[in-house]
Amino acid sequence: MTHRPDWHDYEVEPDRIVRRDKRLDTVSEAISLAVSVFFAFAITLGSICLAVLVGLALFLWGW
Repeated sequence: MTHRPDWHDYEVEPDRIVRRDKRLDTVSEAISLAVSVFFAFAITLGSICLAVLVGLALFLWGW
């Protein structure tokens, strides 16, 4: 679900309306972001290790 901005997200300056610095609103958003980053890192590291193992197996024992 996309975030729908409301008036809390904006500040009014004399000549324009600017968006406020957006930080994580809730603890659940912070936890969700941390879990997403962790899984992305784990999947990347796992696929690199798997590629190295397959490469070693092919190199050592031949195809």
